[in-house]
Amino acid sequence: MLQPPNQKPRLFYGWIIVGACFLAEAVVFGMGGLSLSIFMPVMRESLGWTLTALTGAHTTQALMTMATAPLIGPLVDRYGARRVMIAGSIIAGFGLMLTGAVNYPWQFWVLYGIVGTLGFGEVGQISVSVVISRWFTRKRGRALAIATSGTTAGGALLAPVITFLLVSFGWRLSWVILGAVALGLLLPVISLFIRSKPEDKGMLPDGEAPAAPNAEPAQSRAFKTTKNWTLIDAARTRTLWQLVIAANFSSLAGGVFTHLIIFLTSEGMSIENATVSLSAAIACASISRLLWASLADFIPVRYCVAGNYLFSGISVLCLIFLPAPANIILFICFWGLLGAASGPLQPLAFANYFGSHFLGSINGTMRPLMGIFRLFGPLLTASIWDATRSFFWPFLMYGLLSIIGALLAFTAMPPIQRASTQNQSQ
Repeated sequence: MLQPPNQKPRLFYGWIIVGACFLAEAVVFGMGGLSLSIFMPVMRESLGWTLTALTGAHTTQALMTMATAPLIGPLVDRYGARRVMIAGSIIAGFGLMLTGAVNYPWQFWVLYGIVGTLGFGEVGQISVSVVISRWFTRKRGRALAIATSGTTAGGALLAPVITFLLVSFGWRLSWVILGAVALGLLLPVISLFIRSKPEDKGMLPDGEAPAAPNAEPAQSRAFKTTKNWTLIDAARTRTLWQLVIAANFSSLAGGVFTHLIIFLTSEGMSIENATVSLSAAIACASISRLLWASLADFIPVRYCVAGNYLFSGISVLCLIFLPAPANIILFICFWGLLGAASGPLQPLAFANYFGSHFLGSINGTMRPLMGIFRLFGPLLTASIWDATRSFFWPFLMYGLLSIIGALLAFTAMPPIQRASTQNQSQ
């Protein structure tokens, strides 16, 4: 039963959903994404592995994501985000704990791939973007910005914590501690607070009261479709593929973070200061997400996506063309303040252009395709580093490709739904 006409709750439950998703994203990135970069130097020294061998875990995770994301997306559409996120939190928690027992690269690849794909991939990424897009329409950009800012908050807060654990307990016990904490935080919060759509609580998106007859919708320069495209129909549009290719190009610039600590320590910075720099960049990224995603509620989302990709590329070029410490300072400013909003902007563009009803299927199927370049980028970077002890050429390529991605995103116009297609999707 929906809320009575013209009556809005004091606190829209959607903002509680945003808070729960914020925590989920903080754990996903802080323990499942950022942790690899921090663990790399310690595990490389302890186990005698090459950087390429360690980076293979990232590549394995990307391969598994490509294989499973098209399955996870439809599961979110069919069974709801809550059930999928509960399953993911259990897999992630136990997977992290088992990672502390690895002795060979293949074991690390398999476990890290399972943790990132079947664990954290179900908790964040697809599930969060779908549940937020269904709870919000008019304020979708702002809600996604706040929820996905959990990644930056988690990274900023957990980077020094993980460093402390490594120094105090060693890398094996640190993985076990992270897994136990992840399980203890995620499982109760998701079970108690996540609801897949506002109708489950008798509400409408944004907490709005049912519209009066003949009421005119609010006007905005930001295009947000009222139709729901199926995956097949969306895949027939040029707009979708422009966004996918642009995301591929820009993902390489974001992939610089996989090797950022190695890059900074090779420039003479201590691992403690390198970790602080990493935390500062991630902390500033919250500003970028709030800025671009909030603007997308008022202006066309393609402008915001293009601006984000542009500054992301410029930030990487600063790393290799400027001397220290100016390079890391400008990297933090350009990437953190203006180029780190891909997390909310990519699913926001899909939701605004293609609707939320089939968003899980569209986002899940396109996510691995948007990460093809990211799949090979870190491994290529590690191979070049092992051979030359230089990051110059891969970082140069990644920065330029991100700028090209900005041009593609800027020209990705809203698609037009044909009459026959519209009738089938309703």
